[in-house]
Amino acid sequence: MTQQRCYYPPLRRIRTRYSVGAKIFLLLWAAGLGGTLYSLYSVLAY
Repeated sequence: MTQQRCYYPPLRRIRTRYSVGAKIFLLLWAAGLGGTLYSLYSVLAY
């Protein structure tokens, strides 16, 4: 564990964790946007 900690600096670890969080947030936002657009389209279709 100590060797890994020496090899990987904490800043890099935080950056990778932030990038993963941003990807998940973007995926959730895109899914929500798609759902709202789909609901609006279905309402307009009827």
